[in-house]
Formats: sequence, C-alpha cells, structure tokens
Amino acid sequence: MRGVYITLLLGLYFFLYMSPQYIDRVYFMYDRMAIQFFLISIINIVVFLLLVYQKKIDDVIQNINNSLHIKSYILFLGFGFLSLLVSVNLVESLIVLSQFINYFFAYIFLLTLSNSNKINFVNIFIYFTLFAIFLESYTINSKIYESVVTNGNFLKRSLDFRGFSGNINISSFALAIKIPVLIYLIFKVKNRYKLIGLFILLISATLTIFLLFSRAALLAIGLITIFTCLYIILSKRKEYIIKGALFIIALIVSAGIYSNLNNKNTSDIIVDRFSNIASPQNDDSVNERLGFYRISIQDIMRNPVLGIGIGNWKLKSIQRANKFLVGYRVPYRAHNDFLEVAAEIGIIGALCFIYFIFYPFIISFKHFFSNKELGLSVILFLGIGVYIFDSLFNFPMHRPINFMYLIFLFTLFNHAKSKKLL
Repeated sequence: MRGVYITLLLGLYFFLYMSPQYIDRVYFMYDRMAIQFFLISIINIVVFLLLVYQKKIDDVIQNINNSLHIKSYILFLGFGFLSLLVSVNLVESLIVLSQFINYFFAYIFLLTLSNSNKINFVNIFIYFTLFAIFLESYTINSKIYESVVTNGNFLKRSLDFRGFSGNINISSFALAIKIPVLIYLIFKVKNRYKLIGLFILLISATLTIFLLFSRAALLAIGLITIFTCLYIILSKRKEYIIKGALFIIALIVSAGIYSNLNNKNTSDIIVDRFSNIASPQNDDSVNERLGFYRISIQDIMRNPVLGIGIGNWKLKSIQRANKFLVGYRVPYRAHNDFLEVAAEIGIIGALCFIYFIFYPFIISFKHFFSNKELGLSVILFLGIGVYIFDSLFNFPMHRPINFMYLIFLFTLFNHAKSKKLL
C-alpha cells in the first residue's frame, strides 16, 4: 500500500471526531458520538478489506500474538461478553460492547498501518496533532471572541463554545491531552520561527482551556506544568531551563488574555468555580459525582464477579441517583471510567482494563525520568496521564474524540518500543 494511502487512512481515524453532527437532508444525530462510532466501523471495514487485498492479515494476527497489552483488552472484552448473562437490558449492552469492539479493531489496524516502512508514523502523528490543536482552539476561541469582544456579551460557560465535541469539558481535555506534543517540540526545535509558531499554538490551546472553565482540565494543565518543571530540574540542562521558561510564559500570557476577556464580569469565573470544591454541598456537579461514585462502589461490592452488565450502569443507577439529582434528570455515566467498568463487568474485567490503560503509562513514566534527553516519553507519559486524570472525573472511554487519541498514543508507544526509542 502506498504511503499516501496509509497517511489518508490514518487521517480518517484521527480526524473522524470532526464529522458534522448533521448534514441537511442527509442525517441528524442528537449525540454526535453516534456518527463517530459509525465512521469508525466504516473505516475499520475499509482497512480490513485493504489488508486482506494486500495479504497483510498475518501482520495483524502477529501484532495480537506478540502483545500482552492487546491481549489485556481482549480479556476486557471477554468479561464484557460474560456480563451479558446478568444484563437487564441486553440491547444496550450489545450497543456499548460493539463500541469497544470497534475501538479494538481500530487499534490493531492502526498498529499494522503504523509499522509500514513507507511512512514516518511519528512525524504523521505530530503533524496531525498540531493541525488538530489549531482547528480545535481556533474554532472555540473565535466564537468566544465574537461573543465577548464583537457583540459585547459577558464571558460565560456555554455549549455554544463546545467546538467539535458534545460538551465543553470534553473539548477542554481534547486539547489538554495534545499539549504534551507542543512541549516535546518546544524542547526539540531550534528554529526560532518554528518556536514562535509553537509558542502561539500553546497560548491558543491553553487560552481555550481557561475560557472553557473546566476545573479538571485546568488541574491537568497544572500537573503537566509540575512534571515538566520537575524534569527540567532533574535533567540539570541549561538549555531546558530556557525552553521551560517559554512554556511558563505561554501560560502567563494565556492567563492574561483570559483575565482581560473576563474583565466585564463582576468576579473571576475560574476562582468562583474552584472555591465551590471546598464546599461540595454548594456545587451540584461535585455533589452528583460523589453520589455516582457511591452508587458504583455499591454495585461493585454487590456484584464483584460479573458486574451488573456492560452498558447497564445508567439503567441500574436511576432509582438511587434520583435522591440527589435535581429536576427531570437521570444519571448517564458514573464520571469515573474505572469505577463504571468495575461495576458493569466485575473486578477482574476492570483489572484487565486498568492494565490496558496503565501499562504504557508506567513504562513511559520510567523512561521519562530515567533519560536526560527529552524524547517521545514526554508525549506518552504526560498525554496518557492526562487521559487517566480525565477518566477519574469524566467518561472519555465513551467519547471517540478522547479514546481514539489515546489509541494513537498507544500506537506511538508500540512504534517507539519497536524502534528502540523507549
């Protein structure tokens, strides 16, 4: 298969989350993730047929046989199938299970495509990420600028600024998980014009996260900053101090622009949102999450082996969640992927899922701090770390915009290992 076709297929996987929610007289999706999962399945079929035509299916099978990481995901799917035995809503279970199967095929096909000697997967991944950061941040920032500066409105949280995702929290983390690529490049690139471009992109991305007021995403940026500074200190390299200063300056500039746009408001929205964390009884979002966690833990304790059935948490939790949910609302996700998985398919299945997520993270963590030369481990450790942090408060495994990027990170991890870069 030619390199240009491989790059095109990789691009279809990478940018599928930008598919429109509706096309007039063609389709309308209430939840945009529906069209995204549909496109994943279509791309999977196309890639499968191409691999069969190219007689590359043996490569796919070899990737599975040689990877304990992939096998852990297969075991996770196996426990998902077993949980069908206790599912109260089999149709919902099959829908959710099919989504995870779609992810599985996307992952093994990406691994096969990335191994081609006709492409440079690392460069493709980096260029795709830079383009995505530009599109995502520009789309959101331009709308906020139009609302606040052009139309004179107050700065506020609004679904109008959710960009390519379903809500503003997802958009915030979709950018936060990509920022480690900018850090990697800032430390690697020497050309001043490229550095200026990266600096502007970093300001744009972090500004978007400030303007979307996602507390968890802002905390994730804080953790990225802490680990980056810690690495600079431990590396004892003077040139890294200068590059690290660029990163800090970009954050300060972003905070300054946010402060200017927030000037009309009577108070600082970010400060107000963080002040509520200390008194969760005054914050519905925090209250609800704590309630969801309690329900999940109850389900785990009552059904530790097979769980309550994959995809069934949203159904089994309704009666208990109604005690603290306000208005005509029902729970949809547990807002903690690990608790939700354990509640739905049991503890052993959850351990398989946890291994799948954490194995590349731990290996990258070790490499990140054991090497004085900043390498791909900064992208992997910080990027996967952001995803894990997101998983503790939200539900990225159910959103292709988040999980597909994680799969690309895992593909990069395997590619780096095979090339002795980790």
